[in-house]
Amino acid sequence: MWSIYIFFFLGVVAAISHHAFYMSLDGTEAKQQLVMLRYGGVLSYVSKASFMASIVLSFRQQIWATFRRNLLSIDAIDSLFAVMEDPTAMLNLEVFKNAKVAMFLAIAVWLSPLLVILTPGTLTVEPRTLVNITSCSSVTTLNFTPEATWEWRNPPRIHDVIELSIAWYNTTSRNVEDPDFFDYFSAASQQVELSSRISAYLQKPVPRRNVALDICGSGWNCSYSIAFKGPGYKCSDQDIVNSPFTTSLLLPEGNASYIAHATVGDYAKPQIDCGEGGIPLQTPPYPERLGVFRTDPVLWIGYSSLKEGKTKPANLSEVIKADVFQSKIFSCRHYETNYEVSFNYSSQTQDTTVTKREFLKPIIDTTFIPGQDANDGTRDNTTAAPEANYIYPKDMEKYKLTAAYYSLGAQLRNHINGTMQFDDETGTITKTEATNTKLFNLETYLPVENLMSQLQSFYEDMILSLLSNPHFLVVAWAAGPANLSGEPKGGPMYECTKTRERNVFDYRARDLWLVYGTFILISFVSVVLGRMARSQNSGTFRNDRFSSIVGATRGPHLDHLDWRVDSKGDMPPEVGKAKIGYGLVISNTGVDHNLGEIFFKSE
Repeated sequence: MWSIYIFFFLGVVAAISHHAFYMSLDGTEAKQQLVMLRYGGVLSYVSKASFMASIVLSFRQQIWATFRRNLLSIDAIDSLFAVMEDPTAMLNLEVFKNAKVAMFLAIAVWLSPLLVILTPGTLTVEPRTLVNITSCSSVTTLNFTPEATWEWRNPPRIHDVIELSIAWYNTTSRNVEDPDFFDYFSAASQQVELSSRISAYLQKPVPRRNVALDICGSGWNCSYSIAFKGPGYKCSDQDIVNSPFTTSLLLPEGNASYIAHATVGDYAKPQIDCGEGGIPLQTPPYPERLGVFRTDPVLWIGYSSLKEGKTKPANLSEVIKADVFQSKIFSCRHYETNYEVSFNYSSQTQDTTVTKREFLKPIIDTTFIPGQDANDGTRDNTTAAPEANYIYPKDMEKYKLTAAYYSLGAQLRNHINGTMQFDDETGTITKTEATNTKLFNLETYLPVENLMSQLQSFYEDMILSLLSNPHFLVVAWAAGPANLSGEPKGGPMYECTKTRERNVFDYRARDLWLVYGTFILISFVSVVLGRMARSQNSGTFRNDRFSSIVGATRGPHLDHLDWRVDSKGDMPPEVGKAKIGYGLVISNTGVDHNLGEIFFKSE
């Protein structure tokens, strides 16, 4: 009997091992898939073989116990002994009537291949995103502070490469010891003009070359966030009473779909008659307001959009214009701004999202006064108030930081300034570069509906494009913004999240245990039934070997049957119908056992 227990125990151990093995694979990268599935198949086979061994041994005990309890025909006995190898033996209905327990165990054996078929299928492979919160190298941010102390005569170098300012400067003298010497703003640098123009035409921030590979590494996507202080435009439609134009110029009243006044009060270039390097032709003393930042031009934007549910008509009669168009005006002012920006690199493509912008203070806190000439000896005839907030070149650090911000703002103003007009006779008249940007719908040649927010985003694209050139002064390490990055090779590690798509093993433990649980229960019941059958067999653990069968059928009464076989090896039908226990039952003779027949037991 111990063999039944051992096989049952081995089956349970193999099932638990199968579960533990699949649990160790669950969620891991699917390497050597075929090998892993074979290992699982081996464990399921061991479990199946062990459970079936315990069931078969219990089945044998049930056969002999059934012979003691019931009288069975020889045909039924043949079916019982053959049922493990021949499923057609189940077609004998007598065995289901008189040997129910044994047939239950036989059916369990025939269903056992399901265990090997179903359990390996509980481990599958599926694509899944691996998320790794870690650190990345080569992550840069923006820090405009170095612009305040940049000296173009002795610029900082990293690996013998000059770090570039956003702004260029003129000077009043080649002699820095000259009492009338100072530098003053000339223009935005060519490098920042280039990056801004590319950003405008790409309609997104310009990514640094190989940035995804440098930061994420080969085969990975990644994301991170940076925070920095820089320039930004704060837009509002609450101050339209001060607008230099009215909606009468816009559709539907006028024929313009877009008007942008973005240069009113702009810094004059040149500021004074000068020679090479901006050195004034006149002798000192120079005008007091030479190179002074007096105001930062307010952006005044007027545009027309289609009313909800309307489409642009082929011609623009007065009636049609009034029916389909509506006009709006808003203004934007240049502010120092706190940013938080999320960067995401997926399939080597950069995607940026400004998650937070906090407007702090105007970059130049003055208000332009129209129609009032300055007449201060310079070509800059701008007057603004209060004059106390003018920013002078000799206030060097504040002046140079303002110049950097002003240079970036000038790039936006250059792209959006101008008009777009419609005329049925002359067609579309474009007098603005804005049509080449994301501010316009080129199918209708109308500004985008959310123009205000898109304009702010357009400027932010230009600012973030500075990161594309690591030799800008403003590009610094995200992990240490006080340090210029230069060409970002390595650098301090910065917190990021790496992800990549991979095939992983997916283990469905519930499905595995539904299968194993069923067979463990059946096997346990068979062990109990086997033990009970052993008790019914006088405590003897019986088998179905040839010698055991011969020993059980040596009763002399079996000699009364005609055991001759025909040419096919079949016995006469009456032999198959004869009923025996451990001997022969002869009808209508002997003792009546309420079966209408007399039976004999062989010893």
